Amino acid sequence: MVKVIKIIEDNGITGVRYGTVEVPQTPIENKRTAIERFKKTRATCAAKIRGERTKKK
Repeated sequence: MVKVIKIIEDNGITGVRYGTVEVPQTPIENKRTAIERFKKTRATCAAKIRGERTKKK
């Protein structure tokens, strides 16, 4: 468990109260960004290879 500081109460008269909240420690994976990064890397490599093979005029 990880303790995180979070807003507990937000009142216009008394103000904001902060407190610690326990959050379970789970690894967060964003598979979509990993896949997009992989696709972008492959596309740049393929473009580089195509650029090397083309005949320059």
